[in-house]
Amino acid sequence: MDIVRWEESELRVVGKRCDKCCRDWRGYRSLDQEFEIFEFTRIHVNAGYGAVHWTDGDRLVADLCQCCASALLGPVLRKVGNEFERERTAAESERADEVLFDWLYPAPSKGPMLH
Repeated sequence: MDIVRWEESELRVVGKRCDKCCRDWRGYRSLDQEFEIFEFTRIHVNAGYGAVHWTDGDRLVADLCQCCASALLGPVLRKVGNEFERERTAAESERADEVLFDWLYPAPSKGPMLH
């Protein structure tokens, strides 16, 4: 869950608490902790008509730290891609397009032309 504090007439998120292990992540005591807070997993569930485990219309949320998310969800999550692999593939594709273009449409030579 978000840890909030009232600052300058508004609520401000100052940290997170894992709903499984109840560990607080607020204030950055190290670089690892700074990265950890950005790796929290938030799950939203909207229970629909005929929901078995919740009442129709219930809105549920859970915030999990990396360790708890991995322990609880890891066995059932499927990897469907990697945003950094897509970027690399796009860059490689762009380079391949440049090579193909240069091959199809070579730049005119600057030397003397022989007829």
